[in-house]
Amino acid sequence: MKEVKVKLYKFEELPDKVRQEIVEKESFKVMDDVMTDLSSEFVETLKHFESATEFSAKNWEVGYGGNSYRVDSPDFVMGTYDYPISPEDCKGKLLFRWCLHFIEYHRKGKYYGKLVHCEKSKEHPASLRHVKRHSKVFAEPIVGGWCPFTGVSTDCSIVEPIAYFYLNYHRGKFSENYSLKDLMEDCFLKFFSEWQSDYDYYGDDEDGCIERELIEMYSDELFYENGKKFNGVYEEAV
Repeated sequence: MKEVKVKLYKFEELPDKVRQEIVEKESFKVMDDVMTDLSSEFVETLKHFESATEFSAKNWEVGYGGNSYRVDSPDFVMGTYDYPISPEDCKGKLLFRWCLHFIEYHRKGKYYGKLVHCEKSKEHPASLRHVKRHSKVFAEPIVGGWCPFTGVSTDCSIVEPIAYFYLNYHRGKFSENYSLKDLMEDCFLKFFSEWQSDYDYYGDDEDGCIERELIEMYSDELFYENGKKFNGVYEEAV
């Protein structure tokens, strides 16, 4: 009987050169896999925003290194006005009023949450449950990460220009010619730029993000020293 000893490595234990070769080879596949999940969140946010404003992005495309879209505007503005107003004519105090209405409608009460002890169960294996509520007195902040639609960070970028206008209009930071159409274009620009920046982050392997994803992806796999995967399960290799 011939005994053969084989040295196996976890991904993070591979020689630097071998590990870097795998990172370069797998980078765009990892980007696509990660962005498939993230993009579903962006799409959900976009649907909510379009429903809330009646402005929409048509023929949009987002990917590594670029994005494109066309903003489709309604003929008249949603809101409580005495007469029909076009997006181009909704300016100054009328635009401020539109933003106020939008914020008040979508703003929830300030969020409070805490963990409380409970009987241990399948749903609460640590004997703790999360109690959450929204204040009926204090409103949630609209700066520093306002997520009015889905509750995830993809909401923040698309509503940020609205919050910024509302908070800064009376400080004289906007021209009286700045209209709702301009504001919506800023919202979509901010949103799609943020979406693309996530693609670029993974495509350019910023902060070593691809290697971190691969460490997690290959956490249950072993490799030969040359980077080839070991064809077996971890228990057999021990």
